[in-house]
Amino acid sequence: MDVLKLKKMRFKRSFLLLFTFAILLFSCSKIMDDLDFNKFAQIDWSPEYAIPLVYSEFAIKDFFSEENQKFIKTDDNGLISLVYQSKNLSSDRAEGYFFLDDRHFEHTFPLLIFPSVNPDTITMEFSFTFYSSSESKRIDSVFFKAGAFSIFGKTNLNKEKASMKLTSPDIINVQTNDQLSIDLVLDNPGGQQDWVNFSANESLKDYKLSIDPLLSGGKNRIRVISQLVIQPDSNPDLSPYEIEINGDMTNMEYLDFYGYIGYYDFNLVDTVEISVFNNSLGGAVGFGHDALLFVVETYNEVGVPITIEAQTLQVYSPFTAPYYKDIYLFGQSQPNMFEILSPTPAEIGKSVYTRLDFSNTNFPEVFLSMAPRKLYYDFKANINLSGDTTLQNVLQDTSKLRFQTTLELKLYFEIAKLSIQDTVDFEMSTATLSTIDYLICRVNAYNGFPLNAGLQIYFTDSKYNILDSLIYDNDIRIIEGGKVGLPPKLKVEKPSHKTTDIVLYDSRLERIINAEKLIIKAELSTTNGDLAKIYDDYAFKIKVGAKTGINL
Repeated sequence: MDVLKLKKMRFKRSFLLLFTFAILLFSCSKIMDDLDFNKFAQIDWSPEYAIPLVYSEFAIKDFFSEENQKFIKTDDNGLISLVYQSKNLSSDRAEGYFFLDDRHFEHTFPLLIFPSVNPDTITMEFSFTFYSSSESKRIDSVFFKAGAFSIFGKTNLNKEKASMKLTSPDIINVQTNDQLSIDLVLDNPGGQQDWVNFSANESLKDYKLSIDPLLSGGKNRIRVISQLVIQPDSNPDLSPYEIEINGDMTNMEYLDFYGYIGYYDFNLVDTVEISVFNNSLGGAVGFGHDALLFVVETYNEVGVPITIEAQTLQVYSPFTAPYYKDIYLFGQSQPNMFEILSPTPAEIGKSVYTRLDFSNTNFPEVFLSMAPRKLYYDFKANINLSGDTTLQNVLQDTSKLRFQTTLELKLYFEIAKLSIQDTVDFEMSTATLSTIDYLICRVNAYNGFPLNAGLQIYFTDSKYNILDSLIYDNDIRIIEGGKVGLPPKLKVEKPSHKTTDIVLYDSRLERIINAEKLIIKAELSTTNGDLAKIYDDYAFKIKVGAKTGINL
């Protein structure tokens, strides 16, 4: 567990490691007052040196590396929590998955013209479909930031002077309030019996399309009104005539969209490192009531119904079978699905916040059975999952869904034989060793944490073959936790104290001379196996001294 992790750079301070430096410091002669070596058994050897090695005090933050300090949170009562957040995941901008595809339309007008000595104006109307019924989409209105409205076609009208204006009353310029219109010249000088071709286009930038199904003849239909103006001439009457009109709406980009965009989905995938258990080899951690908090937060700018489905939601431990365990947000037999809030049409452009607390899941049972190192999730965001095409969707080109999970572990738990391990480099001077007959290390430990710790250190070669261990007596491996008071505070009232003497004779020192690594193992349990809380004023105090016998 990271809270008791013995880091490589800190092993020089550790009360079980610092004895090795007595060998290098034997030339010092000052004795600390509270390390009373007069009480040591008298050994009839050569001159002796007593050396103070360390007097240190460790608070909870001292057990974390600098990069892990960011996970520590303290409440108003001083209770410590570890907070692990996922990345701030985000969907693509809406324009990255919902497009206004190019649209093409065609219409042919038959013309029957009667001879006249006056200009003649013929008004006609048609409409075309923006979305077909098979697309399950609906457009109510859209503000364009780009696009083109193009017209091309031909007519066999044989008039000297003729023109046509095409106007869409459903497409309005938002700055001038003018309808989109395109003027076309249909002149046929000499009244030739050839087809007259025409084409023109207009930018859709700064235009708004609004569709009224009652006026246009149905949903998704856009009206076009044609005004044909024919000047009188002496060309022969070749009626009936026709005008073939083709149109394209291309390269459209929107600022705001109102309607129904259909079904889309995208995935939000991340791995949350639960580094507090990075050094664990197994064991169980049970959390107190409301001590484990799992929260999903969303900031949604996409004004559509969104249903989140946890396709994968599981924790992982490399040491505790079955290694992976699923998390059930609503119970094992219920789907891992939930809905989030979305902007209403009146809230287009705003971000709507949703906070969902899933603390009442099977997270506590999972943590009790295994000390997981990672939380994996793959959340699938389903847009318009119900398929209800009558719904009103609103979105902007820049609309996004932002998603984050938070796993908070309040240090209010019970621990049963949680095993942790760390490895550090080790080196001992051969020259110094040859002058030492024995080494006695005295450790005075004051434990203000509610944790019992069974500790052992192994000396190994470079391939991790064990050469020796520091402690032979099982009894002196145990450091009792402090005495815990009554609930609800469950705070340590009195630190425990233990004095330990460890003696290494020259035969043992010779065995560890080739050691290149130290393996530190600890087995942690809360005091009396009961629930306890970790507060920010807890401390572990250590006083270490060493006594050497010098072989002259």
